Amino acid sequence: MARFDGKAVLVTGGGSGIGAATARGFAAQGAAVMIGDIDTRSGEAVAADIRAAGGKAAFAPVDTTQKASVEALVAAAVAAYGRLDVVFANAGVFDSFLPFTDIDEALFDRVMAVNVKGYFFTCQAAFEELKKTGGNIVMTASIASLGANGGGAAYTASKHATAGLINQIGVEAAAHGVRVNGVAPGGVKTGMTAAYVEDPGVSAFIRQATPLARWAEPEEVADAVLFLACDEARYITGTVLRVDGGLRSK
Repeated sequence: MARFDGKAVLVTGGGSGIGAATARGFAAQGAAVMIGDIDTRSGEAVAADIRAAGGKAAFAPVDTTQKASVEALVAAAVAAYGRLDVVFANAGVFDSFLPFTDIDEALFDRVMAVNVKGYFFTCQAAFEELKKTGGNIVMTASIASLGANGGGAAYTASKHATAGLINQIGVEAAAHGVRVNGVAPGGVKTGMTAAYVEDPGVSAFIRQATPLARWAEPEEVADAVLFLACDEARYITGTVLRVDGGLRSK
């Protein structure tokens, strides 16, 4: 029996990168997956790939900055599968490591809306359904949740806030039998980081700064998400698990 047989999982930002890898991972482990993404084309493509591989998946569009949109996504997942066991709140945006003096109000507000409000709305919208199943939430934090970077003040602030949500909601939700955790990836090869992966200087820095001396694959972060979401992690809540190749250990 696979780890997630009979379980229904919702993944936001499931159309690419870590979200797509995690959606595929859950499906391969027996889950029925609802993929939410603002990009309909990519989200539908991932769902189709999962179905072609013999898994169970559906897609619904979502703008996680809009509470009603997130509520509709949760409703679509429950309508499709009759329950909700795991939510992977993963939809996120980046500020390109800009110096704080170069981040305008519109960019700052956009990063905060997606990376903080979006996760908050997702947790709120799913909570009642997760209480019914004794389910759990995993959020994508970042090593930027744990310290400063060379730039990117909006992103760093948003990911510190994500870590705060994981801690706080993890404490509050525990009384209702719902666990809340997060992963903190380091450098990961995704569409969002493609320009950095292809930059020889940045890749050299990642190799030098990371004890495992390489970029992570999205599937390696997905494996950590699946662990936090499974029954083997039943005594873990309010925790941010670093998946950074040891980068923040130095």
